[in-house]
Amino acid sequence: MAIAGASACGEPAARVGLEPVALPASCGRPRNATSIRVIAYTEGGEQIRAVGLDEAVDLDGFPAETEQLGVEVATGGGALGAIGKSAPLDFGELEDQARIPIVMLPPGGYCETAGFMTTPRRAPLLARAGSGVLVVGGRDAAGNELGSAEFYDPRTATFTPVEVSDVLGASGFAGASLATLPDGRVAVSGGPQPVITIFDPETRTFGESVLIVSRAFHASIALGGTQLLLAGGCADVAAGTCSGLVRNSSALYDADRIASGVQGPVLRAARIGAVPFDLGVLDDGKHWYALGGGEAQPGAMDPSAIDRISPDESDAATIAGLRAQVAALDGGALVSAFTPGDAAVAMIAAPGASAAKATALAPPLVDARLVTLEDGRVAAFGGDPAGGIQLYDPTIDRWVAATPTPPPNQTAPAFVAPALHRLPDGSVFVIDGGAASTVAYLYRPSLVGPSAGSVTVNPGGETTTVLTPVDPETIQRGQRWELVATRGDLARALVGGPRIATGSVRAAVRVAQGGLALLADQTGPGQVLVGELAPGAKARIVRRAGGEQRVLCSGKQVADFDPMIAVTARLEISGTTARLFRDDEEVASCDVGAVERGAWGVAALGDGARVAVETVTVAR
Repeated sequence: MAIAGASACGEPAARVGLEPVALPASCGRPRNATSIRVIAYTEGGEQIRAVGLDEAVDLDGFPAETEQLGVEVATGGGALGAIGKSAPLDFGELEDQARIPIVMLPPGGYCETAGFMTTPRRAPLLARAGSGVLVVGGRDAAGNELGSAEFYDPRTATFTPVEVSDVLGASGFAGASLATLPDGRVAVSGGPQPVITIFDPETRTFGESVLIVSRAFHASIALGGTQLLLAGGCADVAAGTCSGLVRNSSALYDADRIASGVQGPVLRAARIGAVPFDLGVLDDGKHWYALGGGEAQPGAMDPSAIDRISPDESDAATIAGLRAQVAALDGGALVSAFTPGDAAVAMIAAPGASAAKATALAPPLVDARLVTLEDGRVAAFGGDPAGGIQLYDPTIDRWVAATPTPPPNQTAPAFVAPALHRLPDGSVFVIDGGAASTVAYLYRPSLVGPSAGSVTVNPGGETTTVLTPVDPETIQRGQRWELVATRGDLARALVGGPRIATGSVRAAVRVAQGGLALLADQTGPGQVLVGELAPGAKARIVRRAGGEQRVLCSGKQVADFDPMIAVTARLEISGTTARLFRDDEEVASCDVGAVERGAWGVAALGDGARVAVETVTVAR
């Protein structure tokens, strides 16, 4: 298989090449390959070229605005033997002779990384650092806390050691927390040392350690710019575990001026070892975050209640009913499962909800860990002695068992409480938490992701793509996949994968009651562009922002819907112009101003509205 000698569009044309990253035992390079396809994900969609097995890949003519490159290797019978994507890139700005690395993996399978970790470790801390991953601490084979760190470079699938000062690493990193800043730097805070230290992925070095109020086993998250929030945890570390007062406080720091922090929101259900989630801007106009998982402080009235906090509020709110392992769904809902002693219970909390609701039972796995995939599913790794994984599909509200393809001449790894991180190319980076090892793994889901060119979902039938209800209480699954506006006037569902600013969404539906809406550019539960088709009213294009609605334009009167007849609606954005169609008739059009990359989907419009969804297509 030859993937090299490519050229990109430009004046003059830059000569670039796709370069497969060599993995052990030729993993991701099937011997019975029959053909290769190269996919350019662009603003206008996907451009695909077939390539011979011994032919150099010629990308001449691919648009300069290409955002990502994918490769599919077919084997006998047309099955895919290996797939891969580059990290997101600025194709038109590539330098002459640039090499674009791409890791090829078996679809739904594992490969080991090309290089071993520099130190045997289990369950280290992980965080995105630039285009790579910062790997910090963990324990050695004897159970001792490690004070070392290393950097995983996905361009080579190898590790390099990172120098750690005595101040930072002398007592290990138990209880420390990592948070990636918007510019790719990583803030390492707390643990055995009451400091914040910034890791720079460009130089692969740690900066000066600055003293803060002691905090360990806490949550930390970047709020935007250089602002950093530290929340909960305990006051100290003893023998690698939490010690001292459990804190119900939070603090805000500026990563570039750490010396003095300010008090943040007071927590109501402080937890040790919580994981932070960005819920986005809700309908109240405030940006909210959740602190999920971990262990509730002793004496908590509701051990399952987690904190929901906003830097604009002095006190936290709570979400009751969420369990130990938590992951985010498209649209801002949280799903949880795999609590020790209650492993089969799974719960979902809608954005802004005060309590979670029971959902499909999960397999009774202990030591499973969750990661959200680019296509909208949630994957659970670990807890299965046979090495299987579980995939939660919000379209069907079901956990589906998957048997991953193991690395060559191996069985599928049976992970125990693994450390997980989704890489920029959409693959999942995995380090086992059960035994100290120098081996790390890469797992490849589908190539559906933010750069996907066209995705169609058939939620009531056989589909490999995902449609996620923003609020699980607004969906009825049965003979039809029906959105019901039981809470508010907009029952939404988002297509998994594409995150685009301009493009189109097309839905074939049956409207039983109320109206129909199409969604574009949703960046948070309270931030979305809506094309409205309400019977008896004029078609409208509306921008919703933090509970406020601004009508950008109105058009033709909307006729009643016949619940027995399917209707097709389309909302498209080109440049800054949005156009709304019903059955190919344009019913509203206007300039919507600046647009942002976000999710697209369909909704039932109006209190009590009911819309049965047959298909939804999002296209660039």
